[in-house]
Amino acid sequence: MFKAGEYVEVDWIDIGTKVHSVVGMDGEQLVIDNPSNPRPAIEGVREISEKLELHYFTFGLGHTFAGHVQPILAENAEQAQKVMTHTYGDRWAFQYTEDEWENSIMRGFAKEKSLDLIDARKVVI
Repeated sequence: MFKAGEYVEVDWIDIGTKVHSVVGMDGEQLVIDNPSNPRPAIEGVREISEKLELHYFTFGLGHTFAGHVQPILAENAEQAQKVMTHTYGDRWAFQYTEDEWENSIMRGFAKEKSLDLIDARKVVI
């Protein structure tokens, strides 16, 4: 676990890790977390790699992971679907963009527990 204000060099941040700032892959300092207003590190992932999109997938009733959501960082929706299907088969329910998922949370609909983020760049299909 990093400490607020600590400068570290990373190429990836695990979901749930909270840091104040990190040095990105290109050497640029990125502020990811304000100690007075903590945000999950997944928000910082988008800052580090703006070319990637965050997609969320839910599971149907009766699935082992019902009540959970699977975040996947991918180049586009199609790549995220391929990774999801490769990982879980075709037994998932819905796919959401980051904006759609955040909207569902604000409206009180999304209450699933988050699984660990999957980086599509690290999945071999």
